[in-house]
Amino acid sequence: MTHSEPRYIWIAIALLLAVSSFFVILIVPQTVHNVLFHTPNTAIIQTPRLVLYMYGISIAVLALACFLMYLNQKKLWKAALPIAVLGLIGLGLGTDHYKVVTYDEIIYSDAWTFAETSYKWSDVKEIITEDSEDQAVNWQVKLFFKDGNELVFLRDKRFNSDHSNFYAAAKMHGVPYKGINDK
Repeated sequence: MTHSEPRYIWIAIALLLAVSSFFVILIVPQTVHNVLFHTPNTAIIQTPRLVLYMYGISIAVLALACFLMYLNQKKLWKAALPIAVLGLIGLGLGTDHYKVVTYDEIIYSDAWTFAETSYKWSDVKEIITEDSEDQAVNWQVKLFFKDGNELVFLRDKRFNSDHSNFYAAAKMHGVPYKGINDK
């Protein structure tokens, strides 16, 4: 059994990634976003649901790369390395997809890019709460910017718990805010 031990390490890593992925996608993206973007000035941070899928697929891709190394690390490493890099890029793209509202500005990064967009509160034309298109939540909050862009926040449990901070930031800057029952 000489020289076969690294092979079992690769399968152990692949199995660990596969089993832990269910817990990782529920905890890690929100924790990473809080660590990276939370400041005393932060009103709310929302991790889009797409990030959970991006993390899940990326972890599965990393597990596949480890499984290829288990099968034959001497011959398949040339295939496993690009697959592992693809998984790491997916984790990076997932980490860089976020929505942050501070008392000074609104910052977000769209999916599949490393570009960040920010607006001052003076750039917000109005905020409207309306029925959600997503079946998982009842309402969504749309921010309409003066340049024609819009940003949607789902009113999930986490948003609801921080809604008073969001509302206070909007009112502090005099942004019109229509609730779900306002006509």
